Amino acid sequence: MRLLEFKRTKLFDGIEDGLFDKDFQLNIKGKSVLFIVDDITPHKLIDCPVKQDVINKLHLESDGISNIVTKEQRLQVYYLNEDDLLIIFSMGEYQPGRYMLFLEGVFLKLNLFPT
Repeated sequence: MRLLEFKRTKLFDGIEDGLFDKDFQLNIKGKSVLFIVDDITPHKLIDCPVKQDVINKLHLESDGISNIVTKEQRLQVYYLNEDDLLIIFSMGEYQPGRYMLFLEGVFLKLNLFPT
């Protein structure tokens, strides 16, 4: 995998209802990616070799078992598989009633064994 973007970007900061009712759109290398929060998956479900690469390149923290969080706000890490892209997010309740969603980074999935 190759890191395409490593510019942390705040996508949402507000109440929970607003987070789950919103459609998000990202433009990544000329490609439009549309998603809702329910589309993203907890990072603990990603396979292990990729998980460690993402943790290292984005300077995240892991408890060694399953929890992966950002260093600043301690938000949980999530991902979205979109064709040849692996898009990494952080999300969670930062303060009581205040939810945040960040774009943490975008990886290009390299095909090492083309067909």
